[in-house]
Amino acid sequence: MKKLLSIFSLAVLSLLVLPTSVYAYTVSPDSGSYAPGDEQTIAILASPPGETSTLQLRLSVVNATIVPGSINTSAAEENGYLFIGVCPDNTKYTTTTLCIDIAKTTGMIANGDLLGQFKIKFNSGVSSATLVTNTENGYLIGSSVQPDEGRGLGSYLVSVINTPTPTPLPVTGIEDYPGLVIVGGVFLVFVGMGFFIIRSRSQSLQS
Repeated sequence: MKKLLSIFSLAVLSLLVLPTSVYAYTVSPDSGSYAPGDEQTIAILASPPGETSTLQLRLSVVNATIVPGSINTSAAEENGYLFIGVCPDNTKYTTTTLCIDIAKTTGMIANGDLLGQFKIKFNSGVSSATLVTNTENGYLIGSSVQPDEGRGLGSYLVSVINTPTPTPLPVTGIEDYPGLVIVGGVFLVFVGMGFFIIRSRSQSLQS
């Protein structure tokens, strides 16, 4: 019995000491098949590990680019969210990254809250594209960040859509029917002979 309690205590202690996976947010859609040059709107949905009002959002795009001007946070702002760009020049994004500090000014960040939307354009010459969490991504719980770094958020297939080549129709020219050629030739011969006979009689009557 004492041995069983010791094992149980060790297991509980391990759960308390060892770091656990924390998902800062999810994206939708997180998969799909696209052609090079296609654009897709991506929604970011909150997934907080506990009570918190602050998120350091750091997201990288691989084999795709963020469409300029496509960042949309208006719905979240109406829900009490504040967004601060921390990319170079204090912007919210580059061609391949999102870097935004997010704070909920009223209440806490709730699971499933729509944090924002952005659009990506899939590159040419690639077979797949991914979205991953970047360095410093995570929630601020107390005075420390609960990290969520290097996690795959979305994976997308990128391929050229092949247009099927039309099947050529069978040749149905007259050369495919030698019997018809012979019959036609005989018919023309008889027609010619008939015209010759009629003309000969006509000339005989006139004379």
